Amino acid sequence: MPEDGLTGAVTAMLGSIHKALYERAQGFMRANTAEPRTYDEFKQAIEAGGFCRVWWSGDAEREAAIKEETKATIRCIPLEQPGGEGVCIGTGRPARQVAIFGRAY
Repeated sequence: MPEDGLTGAVTAMLGSIHKALYERAQGFMRANTAEPRTYDEFKQAIEAGGFCRVWWSGDAEREAAIKEETKATIRCIPLEQPGGEGVCIGTGRPARQVAIFGRAY
């Protein structure tokens, strides 16, 4: 490759690599994220090694109990929330946010 176009070519190549890695990670996340409706389904999905996208009320004591029982913790609370209200997977109380749980390896 001629030296004149090297900077542009490397920049374009790095952009392509970044995009491919991001798309692969997004695909993996979608394929491995369950949306369980019950705590038993939640435990099964966590045991299978996936992530769980669930309604969460923010109860710190219940989060600690879930961690003790399943070894799963909140990996993130997505910035994009569905709005509305659901039933907290941990407490059964109303929840206004969704959290992603998973195990750290």
